[in-house]
Amino acid sequence: MRSAEHQEAQKATQYLVDSAYPYGDAQARKAKAEAMLRHIKALAMQASGAKTVSAQECAAYASAEYLAAIETLFEATKEAERIKASREAARI
Repeated sequence: MRSAEHQEAQKATQYLVDSAYPYGDAQARKAKAEAMLRHIKALAMQASGAKTVSAQECAAYASAEYLAAIETLFEATKEAERIKASREAARI
């Protein structure tokens, strides 16, 4: 392996090591956001006062809290996927 190739391989390996904890954190934030989305839906359904489950779900999906939870999940997923893609590129 030539020196430049060796340096690139070392750089890629170091990136994988350095990004391991941030990737784990990003995955944990994503998992928490998914759980919070379900929690917020349940709370909104309960607070809706609607009689049927479908009406409760409709109210939950229309709530501002649910929309905010979706945005949080989007951001967490975007960050986790960004790190994942960078890690996959470093392996090539």
